[in-house]
Amino acid sequence: VYYACKDQSEWVSKRPGCLYELVARFSPAEPVDYDLIIAFLATLVWGGSGGQRPLFVITSDSGRGAGKTTFTSLLTSIVGGSLQLSSQADDHITKQRLLSPEGLEKRTVLLDNVKSLKFSWAEFEALITSEKISGKQMWTGEASRVNRITYVITINGPSLSTDLAQRAITIKLGKPKHDGDWLADTAKFISENKTNIIAE
Repeated sequence: VYYACKDQSEWVSKRPGCLYELVARFSPAEPVDYDLIIAFLATLVWGGSGGQRPLFVITSDSGRGAGKTTFTSLLTSIVGGSLQLSSQADDHITKQRLLSPEGLEKRTVLLDNVKSLKFSWAEFEALITSEKISGKQMWTGEASRVNRITYVITINGPSLSTDLAQRAITIKLGKPKHDGDWLADTAKFISENKTNIIAE
């Protein structure tokens, strides 16, 4: 991913503190979750090697209505949104979607509202750690991409397989205290301050 700018000064935030202002709009359950949200945002724009990103698990003791999906949707919009997968998806179809023209533009993959007493998916585990994603691109043939994707799961009461748990960072959200305009205001804040957030 190449960020085009005339010089480095363009990537100095014109609104210092907007990153922390954004995180404060959510309801991290504990102080450590506040820091982990910042780590999640930093991972989205990190330029590290393929297959080196952790799995982020978004959960809450409050259950439904805690805003896990909204949290993920809003924060990943900073880098172009997420490609949403189903845990029942065929491995070949998943790779086709990731290698499609639209999928190639996505830097995050979301498994939303996973329902499982102990979530395990061998192909998904392999996908997280693969340096490259290779498969069939529709109408083209064999294709590949460097796996700089950040994978996210939203789940209540996470119980993961050992392999997934070893790769996972859990962010816990508290009960939201939002007013009726919170969603629109937060989306507008992100849209207006995207460059500043990335700069910070």
